[in-house]
Amino acid sequence: MGFGFYFVSYGVANSFIHFLKYLVTSVLITYLLYIVIAADEKTAEIITKYMNYAFQNVYNYLSTGQVSTSSTIALQNMYFYPPKDNLFFGDGMYSGVDGGYYMDTDAGYMRFLLNFGLVGSLFIYISFIMLLFVFNACTNFKGKRTLFFLVFVLFFVYHYKGDVVLYSVSMMKILFMICFYEFFKEQSIVLR
Repeated sequence: MGFGFYFVSYGVANSFIHFLKYLVTSVLITYLLYIVIAADEKTAEIITKYMNYAFQNVYNYLSTGQVSTSSTIALQNMYFYPPKDNLFFGDGMYSGVDGGYYMDTDAGYMRFLLNFGLVGSLFIYISFIMLLFVFNACTNFKGKRTLFFLVFVLFFVYHYKGDVVLYSVSMMKILFMICFYEFFKEQSIVLR
C-alpha cells in the first residue's frame, strides 16, 4: 500500500525511475532488517510463523493449486440469502443477543444487509460516496483523484471481509488528516 501512496503523491508518469529506486531501497532495508532480527532463534520462529500466515494463499497455491484458505472458506460461508421478511428493511440487529455476530456473519455487506436491509445499506453506501466527494473537494494536491479512487475501491473491497465503511477508524483518520492538512494549508496561504 505504501508503494501506491508513493505513486499517487509523486505522479505515475514522471516517477517510474524514482519508484524503482524507492522499491530497491525498501527491499534492501527490509532484507537487512530481516537478517538482523532473524539472527535470534526465537525471533526467527515468530517471523516464520507470521510469514506462513501472511502468505498462506501463496503457499496453498504452490502446493495445491488453489488460492483458498480456511479464512476465505469461512468467509464464503458467511454469505447467504437473507430471509425475505428483512431483505428490504433489515432486522435492526447488528449484534446477536449473545453479543456475537448477528446470524454468525462478520462479512461487511451481509451485516449491513441484515441490519439495515437493502434500503438502509444503499443509503449508507451513497452517503459514504458523498463523503468521499467532500474529501475530494476540500483537498488540492497532485494525484488526489487517483488517491480517492484507490480509497473508494479499497473501502468497498475490504468491506467484503468486514465492516469497513462505517467502522474503519484508522482509514477515516487518514482521510480526515489529509483533508484538515489541505484546509489549514489553504488557510495559512489566505492569512499571509
